[in-house]
Amino acid sequence: MSSLTPAVLLIDPDSRYAYDDAEALLAGSTEQLAHLRYTIILVARWEPSSSVTPQRRKELRAELTRLRNLYLGMVDELAMAYGVHQALKTRNYIERTVYVPTGMLPPATPARHATLL
Repeated sequence: MSSLTPAVLLIDPDSRYAYDDAEALLAGSTEQLAHLRYTIILVARWEPSSSVTPQRRKELRAELTRLRNLYLGMVDELAMAYGVHQALKTRNYIERTVYVPTGMLPPATPARHATLL
């Protein structure tokens, strides 16, 4: 039995289809976790930018808190479905591989076209 096997498969370990479904569900959850991680990194980079107004910074901080809670909640769901070891393995993989390219950093100052408006 693999570490991808959810607790449900302990009842019927011969079910190959259930195992395939478990792998597909884990892959989908991993993709969602990666998306959340990417968004968290992006928002965390924009929040301290000098081009962000104080009101917008407050909104970004609230959004960052919400996203982090969603991320940790999803890791908890993975742990309940696939076991703690698989959840931590998935989380470590996501945290090692998901990044925001350098070119997507916020501008140091407001863009020129923004000051013309």
